[in-house]
Amino acid sequence: MSARVLAPILALLAALARAPVAHAAPPPPHSATLPPEALSRALSAGYSALSPAEAARVAEGCMAHRGVLWRTGDGAQTPWAGQLIHNAAADGVVVGPLVPKASSTTLRAMHGNADRPPGLTGRGTPKPPASFQLAAVRHPLEHFIAGYKQNGLWFDKAKRDWGMRLPLYPPRDANVTIAQLYCDASDEERAENFADHVNMFTSRPMEKRDPHHVPQLHWLQNYVAASNGSRVEVISAVDALLRLERFGHDWVDATAEARRASKAKRVSPRAAEWMMTKRNAKVHDRDHASMDDDRLKKWEPLCGEDGGRRYFRTELRYHEQDGKVVAHDVDPSGRAWRGYTGVALGQLHHHYAWRYLSKHLKELCAYLANDFACLRYAMPAECQWAMAEAAAVGTGVKPYA
Repeated sequence: MSARVLAPILALLAALARAPVAHAAPPPPHSATLPPEALSRALSAGYSALSPAEAARVAEGCMAHRGVLWRTGDGAQTPWAGQLIHNAAADGVVVGPLVPKASSTTLRAMHGNADRPPGLTGRGTPKPPASFQLAAVRHPLEHFIAGYKQNGLWFDKAKRDWGMRLPLYPPRDANVTIAQLYCDASDEERAENFADHVNMFTSRPMEKRDPHHVPQLHWLQNYVAASNGSRVEVISAVDALLRLERFGHDWVDATAEARRASKAKRVSPRAAEWMMTKRNAKVHDRDHASMDDDRLKKWEPLCGEDGGRRYFRTELRYHEQDGKVVAHDVDPSGRAWRGYTGVALGQLHHHYAWRYLSKHLKELCAYLANDFACLRYAMPAECQWAMAEAAAVGTGVKPYA
């Protein structure tokens, strides 16, 4: 790496060493309860203004500085999560590692299939010469909540307690939906379930987790393969690190970087050519793809705790694919989903997470400290306050490494 490129990275690392996170605002009174909507707003701001190319190198340097650049063993493994796409149409492009809940659906859809696109291959597949590699990340706490939304532990409870098999089979009692059962539970039960999810996220071994419950830094770490001892570069191979919050802007910047690298004969011109064809790409429009898909801007009692109507009502409707009448979750606009698919439950998971999150900031922020620092997202002031308090009293939770 040239001195010209290395100098600003070293300067940033020096700043990281002095102040890993921004200075916290004066703490609120100890008895204060942070409104869920206020925390939600706080999480939507403060992501890094670094260019995608700078973000990739700063992430690598920060991970080395904090001793988390390399790990032993292959880590979490799935047929797609954490893997690469070697672009068949433009052999100058490599996409990945694919980080679940961080534009992975978008990036796969760009290659012709939102699930298993052509060119999908393992992390250990060598990066072709003269290729340009990009990956995507997002705010660490929003990433955690997005994983809880899609596949929180309430799904396990539905399987265990009510004999439901998700997401392909209806419940034994076709008159009941998972969302209905979630709202039938007490607020204490829902809060306890969220606490169990936080505990799982901060303690369960990686190989025993759903891929949506794995910290982003894990997918980006270089590693020593358990099978043959080979050293596999992951973040060290990434040329541009995009942020979901500014996906379109970062894509344009990354395309410009690929073009500059092409003129310098470091990258094939086909990389920038292909990226230009996708310059209008937006985050893929799926119900679970974006943190902004909660239709309500502040927390409300969607399960009817205030004596009002529940947000989702249950209706029996004939479904042609099932060939029978099954229970559906119907929102106030009349949009309906089969009650065993968990779509409505995901909406409730996301919404109620803001109600319960404040009590778990100590554990989550301590565990995700390296993600915040190395991906260059500013911790919300409330989170920094919780970290300061945790430092004083101790939580027993260490950063993911």
